[in-house]
Amino acid sequence: MKAFVKIIVFAFVMISLNANAQNEQDILRYSFTNVVGSARSMACGNAFGALGADYSSMVTNPAGLARYRSSEIGFTANFFNIKTNAFYINNIKSDNKFNLNINNAGVAFAFPTENKDGWRFINFGFGVNRIANFNRTVYLEGYNSKSSIVQHFEQSANGTDYTRLGVTTPAYLAYNSYLIDVESGTRNQYLSDFTYDSSFTVHQRNAIEQSGGMNDISIALSGNYNDKVYLGGSLNFYKVKYNEQNAFLEDVANNSVNNYKKLNYTTNLNTSGLGVGAKIGAIFLPTSFLRFGIAFHTPSRISFTDNYKGQLSSEIAFSSFALDTTQFTPDGTYDYSIVIPGRIALSGAYIYKKSGFISVDFEHIDYRNGKIKSGTDQTSTLDTFTLGVNNNVRNNYKAANNIRIGAEYMFNQVYAVRAGVGFTGSPYNSSVTGAPQFKTTIPFISCGFGIRNGNYFLDMALVRNYATTYYAPYTLNPNGTAKYYTSEIQNATTNFTASIGFKF
Repeated sequence: MKAFVKIIVFAFVMISLNANAQNEQDILRYSFTNVVGSARSMACGNAFGALGADYSSMVTNPAGLARYRSSEIGFTANFFNIKTNAFYINNIKSDNKFNLNINNAGVAFAFPTENKDGWRFINFGFGVNRIANFNRTVYLEGYNSKSSIVQHFEQSANGTDYTRLGVTTPAYLAYNSYLIDVESGTRNQYLSDFTYDSSFTVHQRNAIEQSGGMNDISIALSGNYNDKVYLGGSLNFYKVKYNEQNAFLEDVANNSVNNYKKLNYTTNLNTSGLGVGAKIGAIFLPTSFLRFGIAFHTPSRISFTDNYKGQLSSEIAFSSFALDTTQFTPDGTYDYSIVIPGRIALSGAYIYKKSGFISVDFEHIDYRNGKIKSGTDQTSTLDTFTLGVNNNVRNNYKAANNIRIGAEYMFNQVYAVRAGVGFTGSPYNSSVTGAPQFKTTIPFISCGFGIRNGNYFLDMALVRNYATTYYAPYTLNPNGTAKYYTSEIQNATTNFTASIGFKF
């Protein structure tokens, strides 16, 4: 099974060591969503767009809210585990991250109109769904004889007058730590102990701790027309929390480098965001055993605030003394916003004798429509930067299609078994250079069971994701002699969820 599901290349993630540098990867982080919702929906691969009558419907197709004939309340607890295997310079390191959270909570109110024809129900719903979980720990380690992070500091400083190095940049920290210096007779060209050193080995370690999540808070209204047409709309508020601690350690593994001995570069990033969007949808029942759904999710704008700081400690050993320095960036704050692209969803379901179903959801999303916008108080330089990021979005991303398939079968109208699978299309343009070729992925498989007894229900689900990401601790000029390494990170995610609820 593992060999089958690992036919994937999920994302090419180049995380910048400059903590306050937003880039096109931020758009992907907040555009990708997990298999979310109630345990019933998750066990069926979240393929509920044409089915409804589940309080997590407000995430996919708000018309599903109109399928309720009675009011219902429920919540879902989720146990989350992600294991990472990081390959870096012929070395592999593994790590685990665990997280327990309330994955989903919702309430649906069904109001019959007492009309025999026309609008028979007007329903109202409120729900909170965690649509992304950012918890992850990654650890890299290896012996590098091709480059040092000091060369990254050197190259990032080149072209900037030493009096104008940004106080939040690693180049500024490296300059004030005596790791880099200006060349004689210049003010904007830099050198380091590695500039003239052709033979060295440095021991590199990189520990990355990520946490947080993204919640969709939905308020929905829907209507049932003659039990044949169901219409719905929702206003969706997004709350985001993302934290990252990134520690990069490097020390000389032999005595080949002139004076440089070691460094420890640490960055801390805390991001919070609030946003809003909307969704509209419809479900049609042409026969008693067929259902079709369509939904449109508008683009959503999320306003973010980044709080960041950095620290660089280094040791340089001269012939007569050693110099230990520690430099700090000032605590920085940056306001910006991201527009995550909208999507359209088409759904279909076949109902088998009121005992089960097979359902399919198809989504189309064009990642080229994502945008990043700087805050109103930013300078023209930062505005130019965001223009460059948005240009990268248009050039590097493409439209992608996602497919979710689910099934359920009930015994004696009480016990249910469920299963699902999902296919997510790569957001990357195949012409992107410097990255592996991206393929369509199989990001998850799911299964579960449920018990429904009168007005009460209990559901459980297990969802397993496999994804491969790529990460470089730092980058270098591709035309230079120094070369950097990219780590392949294999991510295996397990979600175990349990839902409980009742009708009233």
